Amino acid sequence: MGVFLNYAFHIECAEAELLERMRRLRRKLKQLPFDSVSRILRVDPAYQPMPLRLLQKHGYVLPKAVSRRLRGKLDTRHGELCLVAAPPCFVHVPDELQDKFYEPAVQFAKTTTLWREEDLPEKIVVPRSWTFFRFGFIMELTAVMLRHGYLILVQPCEGCETFAIGLTSFRTEGTPCWLGSWFTKTQYATRFVEAHESICTALDFAREEGLLLAASDTCDFYTHRDWSKSADIVNAETTFAHVMGGLLGSGVKELQKRGVPIKDISDPATKNYNLIRVQKKDKKAE
Repeated sequence: MGVFLNYAFHIECAEAELLERMRRLRRKLKQLPFDSVSRILRVDPAYQPMPLRLLQKHGYVLPKAVSRRLRGKLDTRHGELCLVAAPPCFVHVPDELQDKFYEPAVQFAKTTTLWREEDLPEKIVVPRSWTFFRFGFIMELTAVMLRHGYLILVQPCEGCETFAIGLTSFRTEGTPCWLGSWFTKTQYATRFVEAHESICTALDFAREEGLLLAASDTCDFYTHRDWSKSADIVNAETTFAHVMGGLLGSGVKELQKRGVPIKDISDPATKNYNLIRVQKKDKKAE
């Protein structure tokens, strides 16, 4: 399973207010010991690239309005940002809130004349992976037309996955419902304790700005902020990963000896072995 933080963001407000809250949050994030904090990135449109590529691959011609919105964006850095800003599923978000979030998209899809529902494939099966259904394709076409949002990308330190604060909404005449969620794996961080604690603090800052919906982590540190209660969980996870990595590494070295060209592209994952040792007096971890 590993050591992860999972988190979700939500607010219902005007776009200008969201931006002001994110600006204040970004100023707070820059006070923490992160390697970098991006500017506030505008993601417009916000969508999942894979369903759109599948439609094109299977001979479906994207509607002209959709193509115009995607021009120069589908297979670029923008598409990569969309993967984070507009995830295919939400974590820690109740079903009723998801229904409210998607309501403008559903209403648009029912009335639009930009495409015909019957022209879309009933489903497309990706072997050994996912099955995409017609309604999902409709929602992604709608996302291209209506969904947009903002994103802050934080690089905590070497070996730690990106910490991402992203919220999107579907354009509507009413008050927008902004929603987002993501996850960060910290167990291979070069500065594990600092990185994990800093992300927890960053989530506290997001809560102060009224943006955090919910958060948790797989070692329960986020809940109690006491490494003496989380050390055994972290150490079990990192030790298991270290042992498995050693077994796989032995196999790789043997193949390399035989002349097979293999390059290690996950250096921190194979080299950073984090164990929590708690000083009983003040319960600080190292």
